[in-house]
Amino acid sequence: MVAAFYMDKSVVDLFEKRTIMILLQMRNLQLGVASEISIP
Repeated sequence: MVAAFYMDKSVVDLFEKRTIMILLQMRNLQLGVASEISIP
C-alpha cells in the first residue's frame, strides 16, 4: 500500500515535470516567433 502510494507520487511528479517542460517550450516558441515578427 505504502509502496504503491510512493510509486504513484513519483509518476505524478514525473508527469508534472514533463508538463512544465512542455509549457516552457511552448512559451519559448511563442516568444521566439513574436520577437522574429517584431524585428523589421
